[in-house]
Amino acid sequence: MNLANQYFMEGDYVQAHEYYEKCYKQNDKDFFIIQRIFECYLNKNLTKEGVLFIDKAVKKINDLPQAHVLRGWAYSKSDDLKSAEQIWNDLIYKKLKTQNDFATAASYFGSFYQPEFSVKTYLQGRKILKNNELFLQELGNLYQMQAKYPEAIREWITLYFQKPEYLNYIKSQLLAAIKPENAEQIESALLGEVSKYPQEPEIRELLIEMYLQTENFDEALLQAMAADKVFKESGERIFQLGKSFQANEKFELSNKAFDYILQKYPDGMNYYPAFVEKVVNLEMETFSSKPIDTLKIRTVVNTYNSLLQKFGRGNTMWQAVYRKAKLCAFYLNEPESARIELESLKEINIPPRQKAEINILLGDIYLMQGDYLNARRNYYLVEEQFKEDQLGSLAKFKDAKLSYYKGDFEIAQARLKTLKENTSNDISNDAIQLNLIIQDNTVMDSTKEALVLFAQAQLLHYCHNNKQALIMLDSIFYKFPGHTLSDDIWWEKTLIFKEDQNYSSMLMAIDHILLNYNTGIYGDDALFYKAEYYDYYLNSVEKATELYLDFLMKYPGSLYKVQIRKRIRELRGEKAIQG
Repeated sequence: MNLANQYFMEGDYVQAHEYYEKCYKQNDKDFFIIQRIFECYLNKNLTKEGVLFIDKAVKKINDLPQAHVLRGWAYSKSDDLKSAEQIWNDLIYKKLKTQNDFATAASYFGSFYQPEFSVKTYLQGRKILKNNELFLQELGNLYQMQAKYPEAIREWITLYFQKPEYLNYIKSQLLAAIKPENAEQIESALLGEVSKYPQEPEIRELLIEMYLQTENFDEALLQAMAADKVFKESGERIFQLGKSFQANEKFELSNKAFDYILQKYPDGMNYYPAFVEKVVNLEMETFSSKPIDTLKIRTVVNTYNSLLQKFGRGNTMWQAVYRKAKLCAFYLNEPESARIELESLKEINIPPRQKAEINILLGDIYLMQGDYLNARRNYYLVEEQFKEDQLGSLAKFKDAKLSYYKGDFEIAQARLKTLKENTSNDISNDAIQLNLIIQDNTVMDSTKEALVLFAQAQLLHYCHNNKQALIMLDSIFYKFPGHTLSDDIWWEKTLIFKEDQNYSSMLMAIDHILLNYNTGIYGDDALFYKAEYYDYYLNSVEKATELYLDFLMKYPGSLYKVQIRKRIRELRGEKAIQG
């Protein structure tokens, strides 16, 4: 048998046939051997001889449902479809008696690519066995394969009632089936099921999930509101939906969800968070437009202030305090007011993870203020508490960068090397890049003077002292012409010019990088920034599209490529389709 199988797999059907015949003489009731012999006939273009063989062989295994499926398939291969269908119908309507018979026959119809006869078999099985809840999963899958979505959904809903533990499977099957061309059909079928079973939350959830996948967010929210009223969910689903809309930058719809919470559940657990999330929407909307307007950031901070004046700085408002402090420190150059806000949070009860995020931000602010001891102390607290967590890795990286800013390069490298492999990609990539900067610029320069100046310039930039940072960067060019830090310096200047909204100087620095260092680590960043400038700042669709397309040609492995492809579609007026 092994030799026969080997010849068959290698495509030597003559030799395979010979050895299978020997096996058949020893056991003429082995279905596998019978099927393989027919396939050998088929592959040798001896279909008629194969049919004669099958007719004879099947008589000896007449009790096997699959034997009759095989016999019908043999006739179909000889183009005698009428005989094939007659054999199959005789099997389905006359020979099959038990649940196992029907399941076996339907399975073999599937293996011979006959889904219609698989469906017939299962339905006849239900009729004979007087049980309409048999074969639910199998029929659901078959109907989906045949694009009969209402029928598939009916089977899946019945399956859910029979086996609630199958809900995730049903949800995955349904969501995988959704395409633009069938969305209306699926929506109609689900609406029918919701009307039929108005008291079943899981069925309505399927409808909501369908609306979310097809980006019909308005309908998703309406259905969620209906579910909230029917099932008395206290607004929890609506709140989570508002967060989901927020993540998708659907800020108006997100606010609509949070307004529902505020109106319906003034005593609920999501009442205060809903207020905060509405301001978060305002903040995110401010940052979604380019260039970023400092006056708008000030408006967001003032809105957080109004919220804190209204509700105080208790544990329900910690997020508002945290986000306000972050804006003050990094965008309004008010690190001291940010520090005072964050220190006030130490007196209230906040979950450990959120407290760790506050400590990291406090460390950043102390670093800006030149208080390295307190900065390191805050990073260390988080690192010790979350040793096996991304927060701990982030704190460790920030501590390493503090050493780098101070010129303690060996300590910085030692800290960077201890970051574990399970560190997130963003932290890992930043750690690798910082380590390479130290390594590349200390091997050939034993004095490390240029790198010390560069690290100091970066710290000045971090502390928003951009004028002094630019002066120091230029001083490196004068003192160390042609140094290996040159591309790093040009990129740092690019970031500063962008932050200062000095776009003419930013473009000059970018073009210098693209001309002299386009194959280096900043090449893709530089071209991406240039394309974004023409896109969002100059609103030049044609030029931006040209630069984006040029980017995809030059940097096919860049992390920006997914974002760029999406933006090109938007500029061309296309819509990204899920599913």
